[in-house]
Amino acid sequence: MKATKKIIALGLCASMMFSLFGCKDKKQADDNTTTVPVSNVSTGSEEADFTIPYIRTSSLNPFKTDVDANLHIATLLYDSLFSVDNTFKAVPLIADSYKKNGSKINVKLKAVRFTDGTAVTADDVVYSFVEAKKSTNYNSYLDNISDCSKVNNAEVVFTLRSNNPYEAANLFFPIVKKDSTDGKADSVPVGSGRYTIITENGLKYLYYNKDRLGGYKPKYNKIGFKDSSDVSSISTLFAVGNVDIHCENFSEGIFVRYTGTPFNKEMTHFTFLGINNDRAVFNNRKVRRALSLLLDRDDISAVSFSGLATAASTPFSPEFYGIKGCTLPSIKQDKEAAIELLKEAGFNKINAEGVRCSDEHALALTLAVNSENTFRVAVAKNIQAALEQANIRVTISEQSYSGYIETVENGNYDIYVGEVRLTNSFDLTHFFDGANDISLGVNLEGATAKKYREFESGSAGMQELIDTYADDLPFISIAFRHGVAIRSDKIKTDIKPIVSDYFYNIDEWTA
Repeated sequence: MKATKKIIALGLCASMMFSLFGCKDKKQADDNTTTVPVSNVSTGSEEADFTIPYIRTSSLNPFKTDVDANLHIATLLYDSLFSVDNTFKAVPLIADSYKKNGSKINVKLKAVRFTDGTAVTADDVVYSFVEAKKSTNYNSYLDNISDCSKVNNAEVVFTLRSNNPYEAANLFFPIVKKDSTDGKADSVPVGSGRYTIITENGLKYLYYNKDRLGGYKPKYNKIGFKDSSDVSSISTLFAVGNVDIHCENFSEGIFVRYTGTPFNKEMTHFTFLGINNDRAVFNNRKVRRALSLLLDRDDISAVSFSGLATAASTPFSPEFYGIKGCTLPSIKQDKEAAIELLKEAGFNKINAEGVRCSDEHALALTLAVNSENTFRVAVAKNIQAALEQANIRVTISEQSYSGYIETVENGNYDIYVGEVRLTNSFDLTHFFDGANDISLGVNLEGATAKKYREFESGSAGMQELIDTYADDLPFISIAFRHGVAIRSDKIKTDIKPIVSDYFYNIDEWTA
């Protein structure tokens, strides 16, 4: 987006895949930094006049931290096999090359060294994979990868459970030196990233790794590294100018206001309208399609999400390279076409209460939403107004997280506002496996579920899957949310986040 100075609302929690709502930050204090003797690094003469925050009450170990702020910092300290660009394509970092063959991905490694001078080997990659699989920060992305094994010192092979053609984009977990924490929970493992954490005279800062991937030449050698007690206190630090960058995923929709220049980041956080396919009224796919046509996704993205979302008509981000060249369903609202579909489905009457009905059913729906998420409550109200244009009565049931989850799990709803963090490969398996929250209400043997299994096996293409989904609509796509990086006036360079890295062009930043 074009950067303009404005007031922007920021949310405050991390999200987990397969959750309809999100998670709460845990408060577990660790000593999270490693003291590196200054004599072990070359000293630079130029220090950046900007400061990056981290949260001292959570670990800086990327596999153990429970807050987004520290997880974002991990991309500065560690490199991964691949980064993920804004089309969700895997771009080699530590990987030199890779080849996918059916359910196997072979990855050859570059000659890369950790910041302690030792070589990055296949053993380190296997170790890092195991740690990532155990971590809530990465395990959902690696759900389709059952194993990583060493071929030789410079090559590993990943084994997939299903044959997703875009799986390499999920191999963005940090590569750390094997056993470099000595089993200590509060230690930060050794990485090969752009910076290391230096502790000097009780103060911490980030110091550049001049040998990173064969050579790294940022504008500044040192960057200020400011600790904060918790996520909410970052707002105070930012407001008074003690930190100059804040990155946010908006996962809970709880807002703190900042003045700064925002830069959007593409994400896989998918907002959708869940449908209780067990309800007789939804047996006719024309009714489901009519609901979709009544939604004004552009308005939802602009108003309900404060412009921090991209409207979507499929469960794939509009930026995803895997759908380029495909014909997508329109995101535009079409009230007349929707009403015509409802009439074709038998809902051609308006009863005494002003509700559209057939001979057997009235379209009086209950819409469940988590009351603790401001974004989703706004989405629910937008949906209510849109559907009532076609005389569909919508009663919004706003409930706390626990009540909302209980309502959906027990099937006591007609429709609900849900969100899931999909993988970078846009794997839809869990919509159709019956094992997770997001499959609730979905017809697991419906047309889309069957077509997706064909897509995974390679017997159906992306266009076939999109066409089947658009006709069947087991759930209704609404939008993909954005993250945002806010900079203070000290930073003069445009920030260019990519999917896997808020700090992608930090080497270019000037102050």
